[in-house]
Amino acid sequence: MSKPSKRAWDMLIENPNRPADEVRIATGLKVEMIEQIRSDVLKRLMDNPEF
Repeated sequence: MSKPSKRAWDMLIENPNRPADEVRIATGLKVEMIEQIRSDVLKRLMDNPEF
């Protein structure tokens, strides 16, 4: 996982509803990539609520 992707993952784990533009500004990733990471984060949280 690249450093920007890891940062986006951490930001979205902290708050899955964080606006994509906020994550984009912080990481430089495209919104499409951020939404994919958000989808993965939400799936992880649903599969393992204690995470």
